Amino acid sequence: MGVRLTARSTARRGCCCRRCFFRCKRTVLFVTHDLHEAIFLSDIVVVFTNRPGRVKSIIPVELKRPRPPPAELAIAPEFRDIYSRIWSDLKDEVREFE
Repeated sequence: MGVRLTARSTARRGCCCRRCFFRCKRTVLFVTHDLHEAIFLSDIVVVFTNRPGRVKSIIPVELKRPRPPPAELAIAPEFRDIYSRIWSDLKDEVREFE
């Protein structure tokens, strides 16, 4: 049985990840199904095909750091553009799975 993360625990995890990244200056591979979280935390988003899992697209997240809080970032035009590009690649994979 998996662990269900609430929005609050997801936000805390994101803050922790950002602190670790900036303190250690290491590359982090973060796997998520949440597009907002992926854009907020990442510099690059990799979209995979359904089955077999292969790289479908690599989308750069060219947003300045430090980033504004997630609620502010989500309404920025740049964020919406990146979200749309990711979703256009991902939606066919989701439909195929259903």
